[in-house]
Amino acid sequence: MNDETQNQKPNWKLVQDKAYYTIQKDGSRVRKTKNIDMAVGWDRESDKGMTYISFADSVQSIETDADGRVKLVLFPMKNES
Repeated sequence: MNDETQNQKPNWKLVQDKAYYTIQKDGSRVRKTKNIDMAVGWDRESDKGMTYISFADSVQSIETDADGRVKLVLFPMKNES
């Protein structure tokens, strides 16, 4: 992240859809999911005109979920002024 991005609101959010299991009183397992915010990003354009997303340096570590998968989802953020 540079000085330019520090002054702008991020317009992308990277989220991990993570599965986990809870144990019921009868001993059965129930699969649930939760979203974990991983990083935020900004639209950028390279010197050659290619567009890309620049993510913040503070990114959460990515770990597999209870099913052994990693599911990352990128959402556009609406900047409400």
